[in-house]
Amino acid sequence: MANIKTTPEEWEKCREYYESGLLLREIEEKTGIAIPNISKKASKDGWAKAKANGQKQKLIIDDVRVREAKAKLDPVALAVHNEIVEEKTKDLILLNSFAMQNVSESMKLQCTNQLDHVQRSNTILKTKETLVGKTPDTAIQINNTQSPALSLPEYKQALREALDAI
Repeated sequence: MANIKTTPEEWEKCREYYESGLLLREIEEKTGIAIPNISKKASKDGWAKAKANGQKQKLIIDDVRVREAKAKLDPVALAVHNEIVEEKTKDLILLNSFAMQNVSESMKLQCTNQLDHVQRSNTILKTKETLVGKTPDTAIQINNTQSPALSLPEYKQALREALDAI
C-alpha cells in the first residue's frame, strides 16, 4: 500500500472538523484520513474538541437556525433580507478597519504623561469592543434604547466621507 502524505491544508480541514465537534468516524469519512492518524495528530498538536456550548459549536447551531428560517421566507423577503445583511456586513467591516487603524495610529504616538497612557488604553479597549465586543443581543438592546443620531442615508454619507478621508 502506498504511503500518501497528508497535506497541511488537509490537516487544517481535519482540525476544523475535530474542533467543531465531529466524531472521528465522521472526520475519517469526510477527509479519508484514518482515525488513528487523526487521534495521534490531535494529541500531538493539542487540538481541543468543541464543547456543546463552545464558540464554534454555537456558530454552527446558529447558522443552521438562520438557514432554516431563511428557507421559510418568500423570494422577495429573502432578497430584502440578503440585501440588508450585505449592507450591515460592509458597514461592520468598515468600522473594524477604522478601529484597527485607530489603534495602529495610537500605538505610534509617544506617551509623555499618565493621561496619554489612559487615552491609549481607552483607545485599545474601545477597539477591542468594536472588534469582538458585545454580544449581538446586547448591541440590539443598546440600539433599541438609543435614538439614532443620523438617518440611514446620513449614516451612509458619513461613512463614505470618512472612507474618502483615508
